[in-house]
Amino acid sequence: MRHASALRVAAFALCVALGYGLLSHAPGAPAAPLTLGELTAPYALGTEIAAGYVLRSAGRGEAHDIVLRARRPPGAAGSDSSAGAGGEGQVVEIHLTDRGRLPGFRDTAHYTVAWELPRSSAPHEDCEAVTEALAVAIRRNDTRAGVSADAIRLPHEAPLPPFAQALARGAATPLLALALVLATWALAGLPHGALLVSLFLFVLGLGLRAAHLGLPFVLDQDVQRVFTGHLSLTEILTGAGLSDRHPPLYFVVLHVAQLAGQAEAVVRMPAALAGALLGPALVGCAVALGRRVEPAALAGLVVSVGAAFVFRAREVSAIPLFTLLLIAALTSTLRYDQGASRPRLIAVVVSHALLLFTHHTAALAIVAELCVVLAVGAARRPTLRAVGLGCLAGAPALLHAVLTLVRDHGPRE
Repeated sequence: MRHASALRVAAFALCVALGYGLLSHAPGAPAAPLTLGELTAPYALGTEIAAGYVLRSAGRGEAHDIVLRARRPPGAAGSDSSAGAGGEGQVVEIHLTDRGRLPGFRDTAHYTVAWELPRSSAPHEDCEAVTEALAVAIRRNDTRAGVSADAIRLPHEAPLPPFAQALARGAATPLLALALVLATWALAGLPHGALLVSLFLFVLGLGLRAAHLGLPFVLDQDVQRVFTGHLSLTEILTGAGLSDRHPPLYFVVLHVAQLAGQAEAVVRMPAALAGALLGPALVGCAVALGRRVEPAALAGLVVSVGAAFVFRAREVSAIPLFTLLLIAALTSTLRYDQGASRPRLIAVVVSHALLLFTHHTAALAIVAELCVVLAVGAARRPTLRAVGLGCLAGAPALLHAVLTLVRDHGPRE
């Protein structure tokens, strides 16, 4: 046993040294990314597009799109001084996404351009004129194949840490990934391996997510969520907070976080912490269910360093917390099936209710969870009843999801 542990410690140290060596080697310069300015030229930020509307902001949306806002200030020729909020004038909100995601709208070679209600306050003809002018420019400049909307570089975007860049591209990527896999496997098999590998995954995940959190927001939704989270708890739970397209739980989290201030790093930190806890949560799931730690640790490594998980956890996003709650819900359900008790029943009900109050896709996630429960033969009637009670507790969030879907159906033009 001691010999095996010594071999695992040596393997872990060797993998760490290998990873450090790979990171110390300067990678080749990547190809220059396509920038938003190149794609929309001659319309850069601060320039007029059409009918007096000036392109004021660009950020990323939630649907793998880029959100552009053009404003015509109050008092400009043709403007309605009563339009807009806070005296900002009339607004056209335009979305740029990969071609095929929004069929039936203005297409270029690789992208689709559409304006959206209800956030566009300008008259219909102005929205059409601005969107058409921008679409013509993008159609003319859209000459580089294989560049998704997610890969278009926006101004002031936070750079990824060198470690994340090495994982994303470069000749060293396979060797670095192999070193991480071997190091995780070596730690998980040691005495107290669950604790050791959980600490390793947490430090690794937090290191990837916490760098450059203080840079300005580039996501349109980040700013909107910060404003919503700054409302009073009463407004979040019963008033203006319900006008957002998301259930209110994460706004409560943001409200608590903003007790420490409204700095970018402060409001991004809840998502970063939740994302860093995903790997340890999977390890904890294996321990709670009496399963082997090594496979769970390798799955935890994927969610700790995976690009999609890292990107979402560097935003003001509910997705990392939602994923963490989903792991908790599945674990509590399987634990309850192993042996019913009042504390385990409470865990099932609370985790599923919180899941529904965190994101509107929770109903789909619960269906997927039940498929997993059926696949492992854990679908006893008391277990399904416990999940049903959790869904009943989260019923107001389900109703809010339906009302939001009906309200926002067909918002793009």
